[in-house]
Amino acid sequence: LRDYDRSIKTRELGLAQAKNEATKKTLRKGIVEALTAQNKITEAQNMVEAMLKVDPKDPEVIAIRAHLWLLGGKPENLNAALADLQSVVSKLPENFVLRFDLGNALMIRGDLDAAKVQLLEVLKLKPDFFPARNALAQLSIQKQDWTSALQLSGEVLSVAPGNLFGRLIRSHALMAQNNRAE
Repeated sequence: LRDYDRSIKTRELGLAQAKNEATKKTLRKGIVEALTAQNKITEAQNMVEAMLKVDPKDPEVIAIRAHLWLLGGKPENLNAALADLQSVVSKLPENFVLRFDLGNALMIRGDLDAAKVQLLEVLKLKPDFFPARNALAQLSIQKQDWTSALQLSGEVLSVAPGNLFGRLIRSHALMAQNNRAE
């Protein structure tokens, strides 16, 4: 319902009454999600750091921290986010969302070949995950591989014709190939 403040307050009440750490962790994760949805990244990061004090090796919480670092957009956090994501992906190799975040972090760093490997792995794990196709198409644009960009954007648009990012990538690739009419 997007009533994030109420969601946070309700979870905080639950935290005060919770007896076991698993329940507390679930409630804290809900608070982090609500804070993130409100773009309160610093507050969410503070909550995650508190969670890591309880269990510093929890791969799920480490992944959340890395995701928040990427959302925060601070270049000084990129290498730490990459290290966290690589560590977590090695422990949870079937988690396509973690691989997607890792692929995006590698793209941000400019390591396009490594990013492509991760994004292709995402599609092996979850073929219908269009954000990975869009990211691969964007990567193709960065590498000026217009054929690949057209193919990937075409795959997205065949299933989701209104996908704006897919349309943008397709338009960019067509213009780069001097196919302005199409």
